[in-house]
Amino acid sequence: MQTYQFETEILPKGIIRLPKEYDLLKLHKVKVIMIEKDELEKTQARDKKLFWDSFGSWQDERSADEIIKDIYEARKSSKRKITL
Repeated sequence: MQTYQFETEILPKGIIRLPKEYDLLKLHKVKVIMIEKDELEKTQARDKKLFWDSFGSWQDERSADEIIKDIYEARKSSKRKITL
């Protein structure tokens, strides 16, 4: 399913006029979802905050050298023999 997103206005009697570039939609079913601008801005702000909150630092008792050592040790591959 392809999704098109655009902003438009509601005309008298609840008629929504699609932009001309979406004339092809006449051949398809159209589902209209209306989101209040304030609600959309709140949702976008929340999503942006969640995104940026997913980055960051952490607290650790180990020194930087110990953390680096642990990272390198975790990357070591197994010692099993592989024959090709």
